[in-house]
Amino acid sequence: LLANVPALALEMGQTQTLTQIITIPTLPFGTYYMGACADANGTVIELNETNNCRAYTTLTVTGPDLMAISVSASKRQMIAGATFTATTMVRNQGGGIAAPSTLRLLLSSDDVVDLTDNHLTDLSVLALGVGETQTLASEITMPTFLQAGTYTLGACADANETVIELSEMNNCKGDGTLTVTPPPPPNDEIANATVITTLPFTNTLLNIYQATLNSNDPIHGCSPNAYTHHTVWYRFTAQDNMTITADTVGSNYDTGISAWSADVASELACNDNTIKFQSRIVLNLTK
Repeated sequence: LLANVPALALEMGQTQTLTQIITIPTLPFGTYYMGACADANGTVIELNETNNCRAYTTLTVTGPDLMAISVSASKRQMIAGATFTATTMVRNQGGGIAAPSTLRLLLSSDDVVDLTDNHLTDLSVLALGVGETQTLASEITMPTFLQAGTYTLGACADANETVIELSEMNNCKGDGTLTVTPPPPPNDEIANATVITTLPFTNTLLNIYQATLNSNDPIHGCSPNAYTHHTVWYRFTAQDNMTITADTVGSNYDTGISAWSADVASELACNDNTIKFQSRIVLNLTK
């Protein structure tokens, strides 16, 4: 029932035009027939009681439809715990105004993004009129529990499902991949150098490129590109006068090696590629 509208007494052959403002009730989205029934309360005794109603027109009940239409990251490769900026665009592509809602950023282990994926953060979306969009940017910290691998960055509009929409199946969007790399070695920084207590000593790193590029590292005398190396550090204190050899033999990538005084103020030796792409230095140490 939309409304009851009083009609005047009508003589034979007379008509009356009635105008009424109607508020459409809350209905499931779809197409409806609007009509009218004369003598709805059955107060007039008529020749025919079966011809009072007629459907005159169709009405389509529509509503908002929120959709994350794009999502991007300022970086595509990073370690767990690193930060990056995520930028997302939300659109109301429906036929009604969308109330304020929540956009959720997620990280999926596959190429399908949904609300069961790793939750990154929630962002507030303003009310959006028909066809309106809103762009949101947020700084995200990559979860520290993530394993190294490839993930899909995604966003889901109306994550808390507070907006009744034309479709609840098109809220999420995944865009591109993010690669989470292994964390750097523990001796990536000079202050965290691995202490060598006994000789001989061997340390195998699966990939030196897991080490970070650090502009605070000292300049290596035998290196033409001082600030472009992934460095790891070791510390050894001689207990007697001795000669030691240090090398990177066995590495399957290009290496360089240098030795420094304890305060890292003086370079004692440096070598780049003595044995093909591997390096070796010999040091005479005094107690």
